[in-house]
Amino acid sequence: MGSTETTTKDKILIFGGTGYIGKYMVKASISLGHKTYVYARPISEKTSLSKLQLHKEFQSLSVIIVQGELDEHEKLVSVIREVDVVISALAYPQVLDQFKIIDAIKVAGNIKRFLPSDFGCEEDRVKPLPPFDNFLEKKRRIRRAIEAAGIPYT
Repeated sequence: MGSTETTTKDKILIFGGTGYIGKYMVKASISLGHKTYVYARPISEKTSLSKLQLHKEFQSLSVIIVQGELDEHEKLVSVIREVDVVISALAYPQVLDQFKIIDAIKVAGNIKRFLPSDFGCEEDRVKPLPPFDNFLEKKRRIRRAIEAAGIPYT
């Protein structure tokens, strides 16, 4: 007799999913059977051909693409309420934009896990030279905001 029990996969939202690292995260999420959402900048005349092709590829893989800007708070909250896990693959210049994601996660109140953009080192465990320390200070501010909001994170 086989079991009729089914396991449900988490629904994953990826910010920066059309970027260098993010596109691999999207493909990995899909390959693991997760319903996958990507929050991406709206397509415009400035959108590169490679990004347009990536959008088409994602759509063929059943990725749900939500086009929006990070300052569209209500849109962020709405899409976050549809998922279980949020992954940020935003590039370094956008690291502080994660405050907008954190604010939306707090309002949505349903996220099991948040994975903020990380760049290969533990910001609280290293003592770098000033140029890199300035970068890590931004990561520390994001980390403290996540902790203060009580958001489960990795």
